[in-house]
Amino acid sequence: MMHSGASRAWYPSALGRGLGPMVPGEGLVPVPGPGWARGRAPRGPPLPETLPFGPESGASVTVCSSQLQVGHRGRCCSMGESPELLQQGRGPVPVRRQRPAPQGLRAMLKARLWRSCSCSVPCAWALVQDLLPATRWLCQYRLREYLAGDVMSGLVIGIILVPQAIAYSLLAGLQPIYSLYTSFFANLIYFLMGTSRHVSVGIFSLLCLMVGQVVDRELQLAGFDPSQDGLWPGANGSILNGSAATLDCGRDCYAIRVATALTLMTGLYQVPEPRLMQRVALDAVALALVGAAFSISLAEMFGRSHGYSVRANQELLAVGCCNVLPAFLHCFATSAALAKSLVKIATGCRTQLSSVVSSAVVLLVLLALAPLFHDLQRSVLACVIVVSLRGALRKVWDLPRLWRMSPADAVVWAGTAATCVLVSTETGLLAGVILSLLSLAGRTQRPHAALLARIGDSAFYEDATEFEGLVPEPGVRVFRFAGPLYYANKDFFLRSLYSLTGLDAGRMAARRKEQGSGVGVGVGEGGPAQGKDLGPVSSRAALMPAAAGFHTVVIDCAPLLFLDAAGVATLEDLRRDYGALGISLLLACCSPPVRDILSRGGFLGEGPGDTAEEEQLFLSVHDAVQTAGARHRELEATDACL
Repeated sequence: MMHSGASRAWYPSALGRGLGPMVPGEGLVPVPGPGWARGRAPRGPPLPETLPFGPESGASVTVCSSQLQVGHRGRCCSMGESPELLQQGRGPVPVRRQRPAPQGLRAMLKARLWRSCSCSVPCAWALVQDLLPATRWLCQYRLREYLAGDVMSGLVIGIILVPQAIAYSLLAGLQPIYSLYTSFFANLIYFLMGTSRHVSVGIFSLLCLMVGQVVDRELQLAGFDPSQDGLWPGANGSILNGSAATLDCGRDCYAIRVATALTLMTGLYQVPEPRLMQRVALDAVALALVGAAFSISLAEMFGRSHGYSVRANQELLAVGCCNVLPAFLHCFATSAALAKSLVKIATGCRTQLSSVVSSAVVLLVLLALAPLFHDLQRSVLACVIVVSLRGALRKVWDLPRLWRMSPADAVVWAGTAATCVLVSTETGLLAGVILSLLSLAGRTQRPHAALLARIGDSAFYEDATEFEGLVPEPGVRVFRFAGPLYYANKDFFLRSLYSLTGLDAGRMAARRKEQGSGVGVGVGEGGPAQGKDLGPVSSRAALMPAAAGFHTVVIDCAPLLFLDAAGVATLEDLRRDYGALGISLLLACCSPPVRDILSRGGFLGEGPGDTAEEEQLFLSVHDAVQTAGARHRELEATDACL
């Protein structure tokens, strides 16, 4: 019930079951049950104190333009609208919001420029806090609660980081000192700019391997031996492909130049050789994509598991600065590292202050303890690499389970891994992207299609081939296409629909048009009668063709993600073909984007008073089925009168 001056009203649903209250201006407002309801408009013309509502009355209270008005079957009677348009005999119809008029390009650019150029002390401080999130959370740091865990986590990560950095330098083809430089600066920069509390940014095995491949290639092009310091035996320094000879640079010096040029896209400041930048530009794109994707995914994963939010754009900026700024200091590519991030969480990390502690440990090694690691055997470093990669190697045992779950994903995994091992990491990543796109295209070209049937006496419908005991609606075929409808799968959509319903509407409509027969001719595979005048036909014959066995096709558009121009044209052709055979085509559960595409494509008509949307689009499959049955019974009654 609703009292005078209240901000909400109630109205009955088409089935006599209430759906709950809604806020004025958001469309229709259902009652909690059948029977009577009260309604009074807070503004506008007065309404009666008590109005009869219920399934038998066919009236309801709607909220339209901040006023309560009475409409038939849930429709809103707007000013100037003919009441005859409301006689649809169907359930509640949502009232669309009036979208604000779009701003002109000049006004929009002027408003954005004004917002961007306006400055004040609070705005400047907010900008600093967005750029450096550490300035925000350091003010709220709980010293007694967080400090012990952050210090312990930082010490453990620092101890792990030193031998790991030295080992990963072998993968990158660089001296160990550069790995320590990279770890030191990356931790400090991410401490200031990162939004994740648990991600550990530093050297990463995959990126080091990709950097090492580029470094070895450029060293060979420059005439150096990648395995030792010095030129190839018999190499002529005056005819080197690169510029190492003219720069008076040795093997290690040139290797770090290549690594920094690869890390810094504006490496012209770092390496005075534009040709080198041209050669490593494509390799840098692969590094940037892998590093950014891995870092953002890890940050979001840890944020969800620990109940805080991260900003993807800020994470991208932080990782980019971890690569750009240290590149001037003989550092190379970095990203988030999964193993060290998990260790941080296990050792009690609470904030990024642990990264400062880890940087302090690395700085101590750089200043005082570096000579102790000089004679470390390569076999020990190789063990560090193998232990770090054991998690990735164990993924091979997941391939059978992945094959049982999704053969397409298993093929993508196996193809990517094999290409990475046999060819190169960059080629393997490219192969993975291509295989994934092909897999996605294949899935959208042949999605699952099924006929739906009713679950008992409920208003729900499901796949009749998957569930037992479902009741098919007489005279109605409910079709579900679990995928988008676009140019690549429109033919499969039609083939699936025709196969499941047992009627090729396109062929039958074309055959009828060619033979010029009447509407009442059957549409079975035997074809219409040859050259016979069957006389006048009845409305019932127009309603249900003799051999079709159904009078309406309802398409469940809930899984329909999007349509393109070819998809809209397919629906228009399908409606025309079914109409030629006396069969109605109805759409149910269309999302607002799909409705907009259908409207812009002309499927719903173009006139301001066009009722095609109300006649063909329905909020639920059950609503469409009930309306189809009501229309069929009405035509049967008309036929009986004739």
